[in-house]
Amino acid sequence: MKIEKLLKNRKREQVRKHGKCWLSAVLSLLVLIIGYLFGNVPVPLPDEVEVLQDWDRVKTLFRWKGDSVPDEVLLVNVAYDKQLVDFSKEGIPVGQVPITDRWKLFHFLQQAKEANNYRYILLDVFFEQGYESEIDSALFNLIAHMERITIPKHKDALLQDSILYTQAAYADYLSPWKDTDFVRYQFLYNGQPTIPLRMYDALNKGNIKQWGWLYWSDGWLCQNGVTLKMPIQLSRDYEEVEDKRKYYALYLGADLLDSLTSVSEDIDGKIVVVGDFENDVHDTYLGSQPGSLICLNAYYALVRGDHILRGQGYAIAVFWLLIGILYFLLSYAYLNGFTLTSLTDNPWLKILLSLLGTNFIFWVVAVVAYVSPLNFVYHIWFPIGFFSFQDFVTNIFSTYKSAVQK
Repeated sequence: MKIEKLLKNRKREQVRKHGKCWLSAVLSLLVLIIGYLFGNVPVPLPDEVEVLQDWDRVKTLFRWKGDSVPDEVLLVNVAYDKQLVDFSKEGIPVGQVPITDRWKLFHFLQQAKEANNYRYILLDVFFEQGYESEIDSALFNLIAHMERITIPKHKDALLQDSILYTQAAYADYLSPWKDTDFVRYQFLYNGQPTIPLRMYDALNKGNIKQWGWLYWSDGWLCQNGVTLKMPIQLSRDYEEVEDKRKYYALYLGADLLDSLTSVSEDIDGKIVVVGDFENDVHDTYLGSQPGSLICLNAYYALVRGDHILRGQGYAIAVFWLLIGILYFLLSYAYLNGFTLTSLTDNPWLKILLSLLGTNFIFWVVAVVAYVSPLNFVYHIWFPIGFFSFQDFVTNIFSTYKSAVQK
């Protein structure tokens, strides 16, 4: 009888262990899936950029940080190329307002169209309805018939002429609930491509497709929203920069149209980004950055494959496999009532180990993922919340079970 009871107890224990293994596998898969869905939201998660900010401070401290613009990019600044146009409110003229000089834009784009030797033109100038100039008809017709060019459109404002919509893509993003810092970029906005995605499609033949809550790119599962790393930044000290074409934005009028070199020579083989690099700026975790550069960094994020879960020669896929294993081990440990503090009876070590909890584990993972060659932004908010809750529930259950047994 004792042997039969012992065998039954062992069998019951094995069933219990197998059950915990299956439950841990299901929970780890659930965390992976929900984490992926959270990764597609258009606003950053709480405390999402702490690792990015800390690492940026480290690079600044050790002077590892350098500004750079890819050789294939030409930045054109229109901040000081302005003209005054009449402006009305509710049909009543109220005065004049400054807009980007559309005559200069026309002359620049006309020469660019004739040369047709540029790779792409991101014309980050918003031609909003209600701001008219004498050159509008010729300028808009020129833009509409150019190749490899995109202009911005916005959800809550109309373009001056409907002919422009064929060349327009969204340049909108949502601000987080906590502050106004820009962190996350969505490539599909309201189901339509944003400027970076349109550029990616034209230059790299890549795209993002949505199937329900899932997003696919190049045949692989991807994320529509990514935490935007911004390796492309501008030097703030214009006078000390020798190669201004590599580290700074050239002025449309003074440096290009009035230059001894031709526009054709300047734009040859270039991705030309035209924008206001002085006034059209947005708060980011790296400080104020021009909106045009944010779009450019988002394009290069697509080129690097930051959105694809396979990215970088399957390294990201291996990373997620290891993360899945970590989720399984944590879940299985909590289901069995195991914690770091149970490793020792020493009260001081217990206090120390209690500090090295779930938060610390995932923070280390996030740092390693970001500073390693992966250069991957791992979102720790949901995993920390989930496993902290599981730990809390497990402790309550264990306390209740101990009380009942007594």
